[in-house]
Amino acid sequence: MLERICLINNFNYSKYLRQCLDSVFHQTTPFDRVIIVDDGSTDNSAEIIRSYQSQHRNLTPIFKENGGQLSTLNAAVNLVSQNSQIFLLDADDIYPPDYLQLIIEKCNNQHHDFTYCIEKFFANEEIATITTACAGDRKNEVFPKSSALARGLRRWIGNATSCITISGALFKELLSYPVQDDFRIRADDALIFSSSIVGAKKIFFPSLQIGYRTHVNNSYHNARLSADKIRSHDAAVERLFSWYCAKYSLNIRPSLAEVLAEYETLDGEQKKYLRMPNRFRLYRKFFRYRLRSYSSGN
Repeated sequence: MLERICLINNFNYSKYLRQCLDSVFHQTTPFDRVIIVDDGSTDNSAEIIRSYQSQHRNLTPIFKENGGQLSTLNAAVNLVSQNSQIFLLDADDIYPPDYLQLIIEKCNNQHHDFTYCIEKFFANEEIATITTACAGDRKNEVFPKSSALARGLRRWIGNATSCITISGALFKELLSYPVQDDFRIRADDALIFSSSIVGAKKIFFPSLQIGYRTHVNNSYHNARLSADKIRSHDAAVERLFSWYCAKYSLNIRPSLAEVLAEYETLDGEQKKYLRMPNRFRLYRKFFRYRLRSYSSGN
């Protein structure tokens, strides 16, 4: 039987932690298990987590030294089974009360490798307005494969961490990546790119939403990155591509035919959503990227 696990990562978010945990434990359809990984918080997060643990037998806490967001996911990898679905959540965000119920309905109670929804942005005082995960009636978007699009054009198919669910089998596969320090903040980049590289089928639910809190301590949302940080992040992404391509014997520079084969599986709405160019511009973009890759030695 499929086990549904909410995996929360937390670092010094005690200010928001109770609202996050309440949103998880007050679901109309309950999670089978909740795992929260505290990444060496220095505030009173541990006290709050232990108080919830005493009230909820299905809550498993992990307290570890600070290592960044990707390290929190790695810390939980041995606690999840192949036959599970992992629902990721940052401790400053929330799930609307019917989130799990609606996503199960959207999935037709089936097991999917990678799904993601949209975020509803809210400030602290607006939390009471997020009463449902329903965000309209737009149709689901299915991306059967995006490996060549990712390798050839660096297409990013996914959303912020709290919007993502991953099968236990894929979670274990992706979390084999050894350089977790490269993604101390933007673990979603590591998950989104690596899942595409290995060929995971992705499903986008634009009619479902989670509550994404905007506040001054967001490490990435609306942050202005320096040129050095952008270069450092780009280098981290390239290391990730090199590692997964080597592991799975994939060409880090796919052929134009491979890219076109995946491009042709996209309908008009999907191409628009991914900001894909027309065929002529795709050729130009592909060869320009290939030229930059060769000139940089990748």
